[in-house]
Amino acid sequence: MFVLCFLRFKSKIKLHKEELSIEKMKHIVKLGFSPFLIIASDSIILIVMNMMLQKYGGNMGDIYISAITVAQSYFLLITGPLLGISSGTQPIYAYHFGAQNLKKIKEAFKIVISFAFLFCLVMFIISMCYSNVFVAMFTNDAMTMPIADRAIKIFCLGILMMSIQYVLVDGITGLSNVKLSLFLSLNRKLMYLGCTCLLPAFLGVSNIFYAQPTADIYACIVTIICFIKIIPSYLKSHGVQ
Repeated sequence: MFVLCFLRFKSKIKLHKEELSIEKMKHIVKLGFSPFLIIASDSIILIVMNMMLQKYGGNMGDIYISAITVAQSYFLLITGPLLGISSGTQPIYAYHFGAQNLKKIKEAFKIVISFAFLFCLVMFIISMCYSNVFVAMFTNDAMTMPIADRAIKIFCLGILMMSIQYVLVDGITGLSNVKLSLFLSLNRKLMYLGCTCLLPAFLGVSNIFYAQPTADIYACIVTIICFIKIIPSYLKSHGVQ
């Protein structure tokens, strides 16, 4: 309601009726398809992880599931704001991409990456020092608490790298290179899914938590390489120099 009121009365951009455009609808769906797949794949990974914990956890299976639920709940305190930072700044990239202003695009990436990295650095320190406080809010079970505390610390090992990956992928989406952003998003999820299935089978169920940082670090490296190799020529081909 706030946005509608702003556009109706305060903004220089005025709302008006327009004929239905299939091409515009396709473009909107294309831009939204990447975050849709990310959220959908998160649910699939969660189901698979619970299955692996139940399968390899034995009598401790339910305890591991409870512990990882606490860890994932905590992790949302990081990924939620981080996603807000990275996706919320997409219009900035899109605007300067349309204006063919390379300098502003570079500045935007530097500022947003710095802000996201700083946020994740603060959360990393909090996670390493005070994760037990958060665990205590969810459970007082003597067997679950140390596992959940360990899970949170392991989950957060890759969040500094994740901050860069989130910003670059959403920035690439803002630059309308949906194919590349979709590839990079699915690349991370496939690594996460693969580690979730393989780690408990070969290294023991207690090491399944390392699937998260492994996927984050791997995805960040791949994303940085693709960004450096592909985006400059992509911008140049669209007249952004």
